[in-house]
Amino acid sequence: MEQVIPFGDVLEAVDKLSLEDQEMLLDVLQRRIIECHREELVKDIEQAQQEFQAGQCRPVGPEELKHEIVSSGGNYCGPVPLSERQNAW
Repeated sequence: MEQVIPFGDVLEAVDKLSLEDQEMLLDVLQRRIIECHREELVKDIEQAQQEFQAGQCRPVGPEELKHEIVSSGGNYCGPVPLSERQNAW
């Protein structure tokens, strides 16, 4: 099992690194974060494709998408699956 290191301890350890090593660490962390975001995006796309193929959602045009975003009151996180819609159209 991996040991979890408290965030403050990590910051203290980073402070002990040379500036060059801190910059390298920053670069490594940024690349890892970007890769994590890519993996999340791939999962989201795969899930959306599965939902579409299963008939749980439908394609929408730009005007309908705009309406959904505006009517969500700023809490838009994607089209609502058909199973969760009530008289949506």
